[in-house]
Amino acid sequence: MSIGANMSYLFGTLNDYSRVEFPSSSGALNPQRQNKREIQGIIFDYGLQYEQPIGKEYALTFGYSGSLNNDIKERTTIFDTRTQPSSDPDNQNIPIDTTYMSERISRHLTLPLKHNIGVTLARNGKWLVGADFKYADWSRFQVRNGEGELRKNYGVSVGGQLTPDRSSLNYLNHVDYRLGFRYNKTQYFLAGQDINDMAVTVGVGLPLARTQYSSAFSKINFSAEFGQMGKVANGLLRERYINFNIGFTLNDRWFRRNQFD
Repeated sequence: MSIGANMSYLFGTLNDYSRVEFPSSSGALNPQRQNKREIQGIIFDYGLQYEQPIGKEYALTFGYSGSLNNDIKERTTIFDTRTQPSSDPDNQNIPIDTTYMSERISRHLTLPLKHNIGVTLARNGKWLVGADFKYADWSRFQVRNGEGELRKNYGVSVGGQLTPDRSSLNYLNHVDYRLGFRYNKTQYFLAGQDINDMAVTVGVGLPLARTQYSSAFSKINFSAEFGQMGKVANGLLRERYINFNIGFTLNDRWFRRNQFD
């Protein structure tokens, strides 16, 4: 059984601009409003994992991770300014004077409550299958006041990995071959339609040669994801996408005492 938790400090500034632009030949000044939002707060999340061996070759693993409705603070200041029209990109939207500045307005942002559950069954060095389920409640989260409400997010992912024969002299038998599928009912609801996201993933893990001084191993991981989000209905758009990923698994033995000096 493994148990862990994280504490993070989130901070940053978001700026929203709205302006009216007149032609540079009109001689009019462009009014501009800036909403400057300073965000900061502490975030907690946690998780646990339990592994149960089944005989000598198999293992069943359960995992859970989640976070509470973390509240962070937002402080907003509004600036109304006037800018001189210009056709020079380097001199555009530079404030000449400030006509209004509000006091800092504070409010709380509630981050979504999240739960993630996963289970895998593996045969040592040969294959692995697993599934993940996730839930997140975005109904209390609003980036800006007055925005449309978000909904609850549900998702499921299933996948597997196969390694043909690690004792073989053929390199291709040492490669990890991976295949997966995921479906996600997102928190977005637009034009009377749920916005769903689904994708198929394929990948390989390419082992690197081991040295004669260490039994540690490293891998280069390649994967591709083919998916689509949304659908063509009620004036909405459908996005189809391909994502490529490369990653490195680096392993080594540390703090090992030498047998010979």
